[in-house]
Amino acid sequence: MLAMKMHINKAIPTLLLTLMVLLLSCPLLAKEKVTVWSYYEFPPFVTNLLGETGLSFDFVEMLNLFEDNNQYEFELKIVPRKRLDNYLANDRTGIVLWVNPIFFGDINKTRYSWTQAVLKDEQSFISRASDPFIFKGAKSLMTPGFVLGGVRGHVYK
Repeated sequence: MLAMKMHINKAIPTLLLTLMVLLLSCPLLAKEKVTVWSYYEFPPFVTNLLGETGLSFDFVEMLNLFEDNNQYEFELKIVPRKRLDNYLANDRTGIVLWVNPIFFGDINKTRYSWTQAVLKDEQSFISRASDPFIFKGAKSLMTPGFVLGGVRGHVYK
């Protein structure tokens, strides 16, 4: 009985040391969270905010699936543009989806790091075939009787 007690007493420091090493190494195994921002809260970018569906959610899911080193976890945050501007002005680190250097006054790509284009889109005008609209610059949008539809809160320049 005494021999068993001595054996247990010798094992306790080893057990405690092993437990400490395991507990202290857990943060080393944790993935670094990378915030991915988008200010597009409408289709096709977001089709259901609560259900987390749409192109932005799919893109972030793909980033997580194909992340090679298993050290990052990408997390999408849909935020208003003004808040995003504030984050960037305060040097918060993250990724911004679906934007163009022109949108951020960084035409020379010196202020931020930019990837190659992930997708290319365009702005289109739709009009009746019987009364076609031909875009000839911003002034053509000021035609009397012309109605321009847009997304509330967005600034069109």
